[in-house]
Amino acid sequence: MTKGILMKRKIRLMPVCTAAAVLLPMLQLWSGIVVKGELTREKTALPGMAYEGVITLSNDGAAVVQVKVFQTDYLFTCAGETFYNDPGGHDRSNASWVEFSPTRLDVPPGGEASVSYKVTVPARESLEGTYWSMIMIEPVPEAENAPLREQTLSINTVVRYGVQLVTNIEESGTPSLNFLGVQVLEGQQGLFLQVDLENRGTRWTKPLVWVDLVTEAGKKLDRRESVPMRLYPGTSVRHRIDLAGIPFDKYKALLIADGGEQAMIGQQFNLNILQK
Repeated sequence: MTKGILMKRKIRLMPVCTAAAVLLPMLQLWSGIVVKGELTREKTALPGMAYEGVITLSNDGAAVVQVKVFQTDYLFTCAGETFYNDPGGHDRSNASWVEFSPTRLDVPPGGEASVSYKVTVPARESLEGTYWSMIMIEPVPEAENAPLREQTLSINTVVRYGVQLVTNIEESGTPSLNFLGVQVLEGQQGLFLQVDLENRGTRWTKPLVWVDLVTEAGKKLDRRESVPMRLYPGTSVRHRIDLAGIPFDKYKALLIADGGEQAMIGQQFNLNILQK
């Protein structure tokens, strides 16, 4: 039993059972520079297949901007942690499959410049599901390009942006969702249901998470949903479902995370919102 005591309400969240059912087209990066196209580049491929792409930068500013390009891995957790580790550091990184050029480029004022990449999928039958990594684009501070005698001690804010390169091996692999934790909390806008969700499977998914509430008298309230978020294998996210405005009552709650036909889970619990 999980209890939350609020100033005006008493909330009890009592799990009953858990039953398994059968990352913008143009974004501003820093002054003058935009990345054109999607920031997640996804491709379905066969083992042994190669494919290519281009990341185009444009400069709306009045001066040349130099950028550097490099690779990282990309992992995240429901606790808000994001890891941009060295490329190739986890089993589902495709960083070693990726070639790109150039590693530095100048984007002229009012013009464009491009980074080309090629992904060569290894010819291994054991490959299954989703593999991914990032190409990072970062401005080179002006002080870094200045002659040594002109460099001074200063604090620079460096803004970087990542383009996710995602490779799905045909239709293989499946997501496998798991609830890590469910809590009722109160924020500035009122009550909300916090749902921590992980993907233990081998393929990415973007599940829809919602809760259905029914009173003891059998009245069903409108469904409450969260914003869908991408979940790669081995990552977790924190969903927030708004419960503001729900009347004081005792409810049967059914929480669902739907990542597709092969990735749907549910959890039932009693949710009592009582006036203190």
